[in-house]
Amino acid sequence: MDQNVRHTLSKNERLKSHALIERLFAKGTSYFVFPLKLIFLPIENSDAISSCYLFGVTVPKRIHKKAHIRNLLKRRIREAYRQNKPAPISTMNSVQKYALMYILVDQNITDTPTLVHAMIKINRKLSHQNS
Repeated sequence: MDQNVRHTLSKNERLKSHALIERLFAKGTSYFVFPLKLIFLPIENSDAISSCYLFGVTVPKRIHKKAHIRNLLKRRIREAYRQNKPAPISTMNSVQKYALMYILVDQNITDTPTLVHAMIKINRKLSHQNS
C-alpha cells in the first residue's frame, strides 16, 4: 500500500440515519464472506453526502451476549474497514453513493487478521460486481 495515503474513517462516512438503515435492511443486496455479511444499497438523494460510502457495523446481541465483546469486535471491523476501504464505484458521469452495513456472523471471537482478510474479499466482490 502507498505510505502517503491517510486511512481515516471520518464522521461523514458513518451510517447514522435510522430511515436509511431501515431501507437498507428492507431493500438492500447482500454478499457473504465468512465471518462478515455485507448489505449494501445505492443512495438516491446523495447530493448532501460527501463520501462515496456510508459505513455501519453491527454485531448481533443474540450471537455475542456480552457488550464488551460486541464492542471489541465492532472496533476490529471498523479498523479492518478503515485500512481496506472499497474503491469508489463509478457510473457514467458521477460516482454512485452506497450505504454499507457489515454484520458479523461468527459465534467465536474473531481475530483481526481474519476480519481484514474477509473485508478485502468482500470489498473486492463489491467493487467487481457493481463496476
